[in-house]
Amino acid sequence: MEGAARTGFDPGQLLNEHVDQLGDRWARGIDPTSTLDLYSAGLRRRVLPALGHLPVSMMTTGLIDRAIDQWEAAYGRSTVKNTIAALVLVLDEAVRDGLLIRNPAKDRARRRCVGRSDLPKTVSLRVPEISRCQT
Repeated sequence: MEGAARTGFDPGQLLNEHVDQLGDRWARGIDPTSTLDLYSAGLRRRVLPALGHLPVSMMTTGLIDRAIDQWEAAYGRSTVKNTIAALVLVLDEAVRDGLLIRNPAKDRARRRCVGRSDLPKTVSLRVPEISRCQT
């Protein structure tokens, strides 16, 4: 109650409600000509359906890991990366607003491997195939 009185935010506020209350504030500093649409889509299509029904104060690294694991199974690397970036920015605002002490999404955002990796990492063409394509 003291936190709610001090910050003006309900500690049981759902993530959906928090995002609605933030408006576009979470997107400050994002280039509107290149990444804003991608981050917004990740927030609307993946973050809010997966986590929006939960209170912001319940966001944990483990909970976020499980959501990201599901996204990685269904989407490509770039899509997952943009989705995580939007989640990190929203939870940064929750930290600033006093709803969280620390942003739990930042731990998972730094991992090495993201998204599906069912495609080969390198594709090599043999020299005879290249020369036939040029004729």
